[in-house]
Amino acid sequence: MKVYRCKLHKDIQKKLISLFVSGVTARSAASKMAIHPNTATLFYKKLRILISHEIITNKKIEKTIEKDMEIQKPSISLHTSKGETHITFSLESNKEQCDSIIYIENINKKKILNIETLHHYIINKEKAKDLESFWGETRLLLKKYNGITTNNLLLFLKECEFRINYGSLEEQQQQLMTWANITI
Repeated sequence: MKVYRCKLHKDIQKKLISLFVSGVTARSAASKMAIHPNTATLFYKKLRILISHEIITNKKIEKTIEKDMEIQKPSISLHTSKGETHITFSLESNKEQCDSIIYIENINKKKILNIETLHHYIINKEKAKDLESFWGETRLLLKKYNGITTNNLLLFLKECEFRINYGSLEEQQQQLMTWANITI
């Protein structure tokens, strides 16, 4: 898969990818690149869609074992395997074997999620270090973006999964360039 319907020049795409990987927000990237903020925001969203698609299609781990815990709210299951953290979104988290759960509480009228609405609960205490690392990264990004809409939650979490599992910034940039079919 590649970034579809993008009319930006390849050099601008490369620079935006490097800014995305380094953690610069879309509006800051737009001002640095002297492009319209909506253009940078749309390109960042396309990158998040690309990351989500590639992670889901290349997923190496699938666990489905009955769990005793029941949560009535929509939740996100976290699994750790071989030092990597994987995310699954589920309305019925009791059917997934998971090491940790992120659940949503008290969504406001604007449907914006922030630190107060997302809660983290660790089930498997043996893997707490990896899970806390992921949750810490997620909280930092959530604070930086000052909340996200519920529509973008899965894309946001897949971005966090990408940042945790795909090594250094150079490796992440190279992987995104490969996925986006941009020559380095």
